[in-house]
This record gives sequence, structure tokens and C-alpha cells, in this order.
Amino acid sequence: MDQRDYLGQSVMQAVVLPARVVYLIRNESAEGLRMAVREASSRWGGVSEPIVAVTDSGEVKPRFADVVEAADVDSAVNVDLPDDLAEQTAGQLKLPLVSLDRIDVEGVGRFTCHPSTVLPGGTETGKALVIAQDDGPLWQVTAAGDLDAAYLEDMNTSNIGVHRPMSDVAIGQAQLLGLTLLESGASQFSAHAVSGGLPGGPSLVWITEPDSFEDCLWFWNYRALNPRSFWAAPVLLLPRDAAQRWEDYGRQLADKALRLRNVEVSPDAILFSLSVPKPELQEIAERLSLEPDAGDRIRVRAGSQLPQHTEPFTYFLNQDPASLLVCERSWGAVTSFDAHMFSGESSIRFASPVEFHGLGRTLVRLSGAAFDGLPRQPVVADMIKSGAAWHRDSIQLHTDASPNYLIPLTIPSLRDAAEAVLADATEHWELSSAGKVGTGMLEQHDPAVLLEQGVYEAVVGLTTPRSKELLKALKAARADGSGDVELVAIASVWGGRVERRYRSAEQLKGQGVPLLALERLCFFGWAERGLAAECPRCGRKTFVPLTGTAGSAPCPGCSAPAAYRGSGASLTIAYRLDTFIDHASDQGVLPHLLAIAALKGKEARSHFIPGANLCFPDSTDREVDIYGTYGGRLMAGEVKASPADFTPNQLEHDIDISTRLGVQVHLMASVNPIAETTRTAAQRACHGKGLELLILDKQDLRP
Repeated sequence: MDQRDYLGQSVMQAVVLPARVVYLIRNESAEGLRMAVREASSRWGGVSEPIVAVTDSGEVKPRFADVVEAADVDSAVNVDLPDDLAEQTAGQLKLPLVSLDRIDVEGVGRFTCHPSTVLPGGTETGKALVIAQDDGPLWQVTAAGDLDAAYLEDMNTSNIGVHRPMSDVAIGQAQLLGLTLLESGASQFSAHAVSGGLPGGPSLVWITEPDSFEDCLWFWNYRALNPRSFWAAPVLLLPRDAAQRWEDYGRQLADKALRLRNVEVSPDAILFSLSVPKPELQEIAERLSLEPDAGDRIRVRAGSQLPQHTEPFTYFLNQDPASLLVCERSWGAVTSFDAHMFSGESSIRFASPVEFHGLGRTLVRLSGAAFDGLPRQPVVADMIKSGAAWHRDSIQLHTDASPNYLIPLTIPSLRDAAEAVLADATEHWELSSAGKVGTGMLEQHDPAVLLEQGVYEAVVGLTTPRSKELLKALKAARADGSGDVELVAIASVWGGRVERRYRSAEQLKGQGVPLLALERLCFFGWAERGLAAECPRCGRKTFVPLTGTAGSAPCPGCSAPAAYRGSGASLTIAYRLDTFIDHASDQGVLPHLLAIAALKGKEARSHFIPGANLCFPDSTDREVDIYGTYGGRLMAGEVKASPADFTPNQLEHDIDISTRLGVQVHLMASVNPIAETTRTAAQRACHGKGLELLILDKQDLRP
């Protein structure tokens, strides 16, 4: 019988997909483009892998960077760049780098498989897949894919049925039918969610000079972003003379690409080219039996009761296709399942949403409520599963292709995760003195009670004055010119006191403390009720808990009978803090706990360390008031009783600590109002460090 604690059932989502890369080639290198396409043709989902052309100076044009970001690739592959230039480019793209000859043995990019592994029905497709003709022009290679002779022979030996056609028209037809090797290699791979863009759009008919590097490269990249989902529009590459030579291609285009659409689109197609002039594009459109669209913008209507689309089919010329592909995509085949989670290691089981027909490797991304609140940091991913990594809010595993998965996972507590990340960011750390007290408080009490009206003020009003309060009082009295008599009077109140302070509701009324707040402290065990007694012989004043009251109150000093205090005809109830609460308040921990309570009210799945001493790898020592995970993001910051303490130097010091810790959110908190000038200065400083600023002051902590 399993002795571990059962944490509950969690609905999880698994996404199975191939790892994808971006290929780095020399600018204007047709051979580099061919090499990249040959590699992509042999990979599941290779048609969705972008290609970046790099200048000799290492420039990566912004549009290339946009394509790479939208494609959401895992690593970069150097095809034909000098090593130093490839390293520089990969650094600009913030991606790990491997060389083309190591793509199958190094890096995340190796976690993919042969296209035959995911083709419907395995190798027995019954359909011949098309690649470029032998030494065919660049458009053929880009449109259909290509393989070297040895790879082609190996695929045909495996009964894949790949061939080089006798004429280029077969490549045009294969694009319409989805029978190019490239498109077939994306079988069972598409975007499972698309947002922020149109639900479909016009078909893209890209016209090119047969060997135009720019046309072929950019067509490849735009097609790589095609989500291939339910609404996806066909994307075709045709040579400029195709409409003249390919008989009946206009009808085939209408029947296979324009008529059978899941959305109502106007225009039906966009004709685009970087190398063919506009008048010739218009002639090509006419030969394809397309008519100019009278509208001035793309119009899309989706629904289940759309009328069948008929001729005439319309077109726009040279509208930038990038506008059709600006959307957020979530790639891969998805499935949901129930997972039963335990403390320590749990095992999850699910059937793969991808039907595999052979050996290979793949990525599996897991998401669900079990990961809520965990910081998306490498050390935490490794705690969940050795070798795992975060991908947005999912845990990404690098594994083998399989029809069924059984995966052991360990979900750390938020506390363990926060402490592990802190240990990873520092040489070593330990709880500060305030952190030790605060941690003890958090383990025993819910700090949310401090947010209730008057409760924080009640604790402050009942806190026993200590030596630091005595020092402040003596300094203030000396500054006012007080004499020895006044100083002795102060010392008689504070100096050497060991008995906890107790006060009545009437005494605290002037500090804005309602009776209900004092009673709430008693309800939570933070304070106790009692009676005050004063010895008539020695004058000692004593607090007697209600549970200890009797007919008389013997003085603990001289044992003489003491009288209970009262007002009018009734005794006066006094209140006294629990010893630990009193100590915590004296140590200045309550503002930390007040801020933590407010933060947890905003993000329940959070955990905070209420004070830590830090030593960074460069031997720099620092102290932080609050550190932890805030709704999955890391947060650090300072809590001040007086907002005036947030001086420019202090802000710089505090933000430097947050930067060193690698957090995403910097906290600035005070129980009193923080001035607008201070807020502005903090916002400016955080923005310069790439930090989000969160400010909590009186309106948040003492509303």
C-alpha cells in the first residue's frame, strides 16, 4: 500500500511534437538553401523549420528575427557559415547552436524522427511522394523538398514511395494534393491553437523566377509559419511560366485550393512575388482564371452554414503575406488526461495523440494545475524530471516516440522550489534573524489576519517596548533638552522591562484600534484576555489571565493581596500578546508578513521567504526582506516602515539585489503612503533593469 500523501487529481494536457530548428545559411547562398532543405526534408515537421540568411557582417534582419520568434524553434543549425559568425548569429537569436553534421546527435533538435514514422498508415501510404527533379531549379527544391541519392534510395527501400517527377507540372499538382515529401513530412503536425490572427485567409500563390534566392527563401519562411490547422490556407510556389505551360492548372487550383474552403474569404488568393513585375503577375492571374477583387481589405467569415463558394475567384496582388501569418501558435498534437499526484514521485500515463509507426524521438510538453505557482526556472524543471526544461508554462521532456507514455514526475512544493532557485542564484544563503522569526510565524499562523481592520494596529499597540525603543526615546528626549529627571522617568517605563505589555481597549482606542480587532487577536490565539492588578504595598502592576483569576490577586513580588483594576462598577479587560507574536512584532517582522498576506491575496499560488542573508558568487553580501515565487514568477524586494527610507541610494541598492537574484518582479512596500516621486523613481530604475515593479503601500496594506 502506498504510504505517500495523496495530493489529489489533476487534469493535465500533453502535447507531442517534433523538435524544430532554424537553419543558418550565407546570404545569397543557393547551395546553402538546398542543403538546409535537404535536411528539413528528412525530418518530421521539417517544412515548418525556418531558414535565416546571414550577411558577412553577421547582420540578422528584423524580419528574420520575427520569423524565428513566431516559429518557436528549439535551436539553430549552422549550414555553411564560418563558426564564429554562426555563434554570433545564434547569440542574437538567443538559441543554442549545433553544426549541420551534428544535428542528429547533439542538442534538442535531434528529438524528431523520419517522416515515414508519422505518415498515415506507416510506410504503406499507397501514394507516391514528390521531390524536386534531379538538379532541379531552386523553386522545385523549395516547393517539394529534396534528398541526396543515398537517402532517396534508403527511403524507397523502406517503401516510402518517393520519386522525382518527369515534369515540373507534377510538383505543382503535388502541392495542391499535399503529396510533396515536405508537406507529407508534416503529417500529424500542426498548430493545435491559433490566436491573435484571422481564422484562415486567402490562398497564397507565390510566383518566382526559377532560381530566385530571395523568392524561394521567403516563400519557405512564410510557409513554415502556416499553422496547417483546420482554417489554414493553401500556400503554393510556382515558376513564372507555369500558367503558360501547365494546361488546366487554373481549374485544378480552383477545385483543390479555392473552392473547398472552411471559411468564406475575399479575395480567394493573393499573388505575390519579389522577382516578377506586377504587370506579369496580372497576366498570370488571368491565365489562372482569377479576377481582381473589388475590396480594399481581406475579409474572412467562418461558420458551419456557409454557402458553397463558386466562380469567379478573385485575387489581390503583392499584399505582404506577413499580415496573414501574424498570430500566436501553439504547435503539436494535444491530448488531456487525469493524473493522480502524490508527494514525492508520481507517474502519469497517457496515450500518444500522434500515431507513430516506427522508431524515433520526440518532444512531450506537459501542462496543468500541478505546475501552478512553480517558478519557470531550469533548476525547478530538473526537480520535476531530470533533463526537463520549461517551454512557456509547460514542462518539456525529450523522449522516444511511443504509442503510450508512462512518465515519472516529482512535483516540488512551492517552498522547495523557491529555496532551490535561491540556492541556484547565490553562493549560499540563510534566513536572516527577521526571516527566522517570520518563517516561524508563517508556519504557525495565517498572516491574512493582519489585513483585517485594526488588527495590525492592535498588535503594534500591544507590543512590549524593547531596548531599541528605549534608545529612540532617550535620543528624542535629549534632543528636546530634557533633564535627568525626565530621562529617569523614561527609563522607569522601558528600561529593563521583562513583563509583556498589556493594555485595555480604551487605552488603544486613540490609536484607531477597535474592540473587534482585539477580540480577533484572541480568536486566532495571538493575544489573551486578562485583568490588570496593582499591589497596594509595593506598587507592582500585574497582568492576570482570565483563566488564572481568583478571589484575590496575590502580588508576584511581595505576595500582598492586590486589587483588580476597574472603571466605575465593572472590571476592565486588558489584552496581552502571545510571547512569540510580541517578539515577532518587536523584530519588525509584521510589515513583512503584512506584505506577504497582501501578495498571497493577489496570487494564492505563491510562497515567500520573509528575510534572507545572501552571499553571491562574487562574494558580495546582501540582505533581502522578501523573496519568493509570485504566481509562477520570481519576486524580491524591500519592506520599509517609513517610505522616506526609500532614498535614491536605497532604491539602487534594492533593485541591484533583485537583478542579481534574476527575479522578474521587484517589490517596494510600506505600511504608509509612498510618494509619487518615489514611485516614479523606482519605476524608472526597474524599467532600466527589465524588472516589473509592484508597489504596496497603505492603500493596499491598511485600506
